[in-house]
Amino acid sequence: MLGGSSFESVNQCLAHRGRHVVIASIEARVSFSLVDFYHREARLIGVDTLKLSFSESAGVLREIVSLVNAGVLTPPELDSIAIEQGPRAYQSVLEGSAGPKQVIRF
Repeated sequence: MLGGSSFESVNQCLAHRGRHVVIASIEARVSFSLVDFYHREARLIGVDTLKLSFSESAGVLREIVSLVNAGVLTPPELDSIAIEQGPRAYQSVLEGSAGPKQVIRF
């Protein structure tokens, strides 16, 4: 479910006929080895949640959660950030210095 700078490394992890689902990306353009991609017979699936209703988006997320709970998908390492640290965390993302995915606690 990754775009941006992680796109190629995620593609390299795909199994034969694996699927790479993208639901969000900070960067509009990515690059990857097309030869590796088609030799794996991989699939790239884009989900534009902006075109879905809240309940439809919730359905997509429920499917993702069931895959995580079944061990099919492994969530990335997360860094939990207090809301007060939100501006600084956002700045580190913009500068490219952020570490793991950041989740802001309210």
